Amino acid sequence: MIDNLMVYYPHIKFIHLFSVMIWSMSAVGAYVYYFRTTLFAAKKDPHNMELQRRLIWAYEQFDKTVVLEHIAFPVVLITGLLMFFMAGWSIDSQWLLIKLVIVIGFFIPLEILDVWISHVLGPRISKHRESDVDGWNQGRALHWKFLKIVSPWVGITIPLVIFLAVVKPAFW
Repeated sequence: MIDNLMVYYPHIKFIHLFSVMIWSMSAVGAYVYYFRTTLFAAKKDPHNMELQRRLIWAYEQFDKTVVLEHIAFPVVLITGLLMFFMAGWSIDSQWLLIKLVIVIGFFIPLEILDVWISHVLGPRISKHRESDVDGWNQGRALHWKFLKIVSPWVGITIPLVIFLAVVKPAFW
């Protein structure tokens, strides 16, 4: 079966790389370019209703980008596994071993937690935004804290994994 798929290897690699781009930049771009700015402005002036309205809108838009991110990530994993088997790689390659440790040890648990916060906890909190403002604010504060903690690590590990995949350095 793998031999029959080899003709599609470049296509699978393209889907993999395109999904990596979507996964790595969808929520990160939204977080860096409009969500964080809006949050800081709303925190500076918590009584400004226009800023609070913008913050709610920014949260809603950010949640949409997170959905895109969470669709792209399984595609990254599936196409990555396909390429692993199709190319005949083994974990004897140091670059691949390091990449897999980061993906399995960091990205997968991170995404599981992010999916839980975004798609399980988040909708429950948003459903009661009008009636339980404090609960909504606490839930959003949890998501914000999560983003603040993981963002620097994501900013380091994503470029590192891309470097490993492209350069395939020999370490020793």
